[in-house]
Amino acid sequence: MLVLVFKLLDQLILGEHWDLRGGFTSAWTSSNSWYALIGLAVVSKDIIKGRSMGKWVTGIAVANAAEPARAPHWTQLMGRNFFLLLFPVEIVLVFTDRYCRRLGDRLLGTVVVVPARIPPPGRRLLALASFFLLGILVAFLVTGWNLRRSAAYQTARAEAEARPELMEAVGGSMQIGFSPELALSMEPGKEGATVLLTAEGNRAEAKVEVKMVLEADPRRWVVESFRILDPEESGGK
Repeated sequence: MLVLVFKLLDQLILGEHWDLRGGFTSAWTSSNSWYALIGLAVVSKDIIKGRSMGKWVTGIAVANAAEPARAPHWTQLMGRNFFLLLFPVEIVLVFTDRYCRRLGDRLLGTVVVVPARIPPPGRRLLALASFFLLGILVAFLVTGWNLRRSAAYQTARAEAEARPELMEAVGGSMQIGFSPELALSMEPGKEGATVLLTAEGNRAEAKVEVKMVLEADPRRWVVESFRILDPEESGGK
């Protein structure tokens, strides 16, 4: 779940023309800030009443060892999760402790319990499924949005709109389809991009393939080839 959330965050902050910066990755992804934020999320995942999403779904929670009915202080919860850095040690202790406590539990005075009042299993599973479906939908929308913000897509679209042979093939009032495809090559010194676009006109529609190479100074995409695909190549009959 954390991977899904932070991948969406990464996609949201890529910015315009993200493919011209940092070798096809955002500055955020390539910096230590990304890893620091993931670490912070892991450490603080249980601070809401001793439950993460996973604990809520499975019907368990972190509680005070001395007072199981009371949720620990947020500093206890964060300190407890900090010891996940010693993951192999934590696993061994879970299987050797009478109450399945790991090192973080022992040092911070916490224990994992089954609360007296928890939502029914059906409601918890429905909430989990809804969370993942919503995440997939948002990821789909954000990915398409970022693709259209890339310099590669914008260069390919401008090239397609300027080609008279494409206008002649599909007819007047040509529109570029909403869902293009983009493939980037990340091999150093051989950066390239291939964009597949659908052009729709009054008479027909056609798929085009635009191949580009990346110039270093200034960094920009330069069209290497432009091709109107045959129906067999574009998936037509």
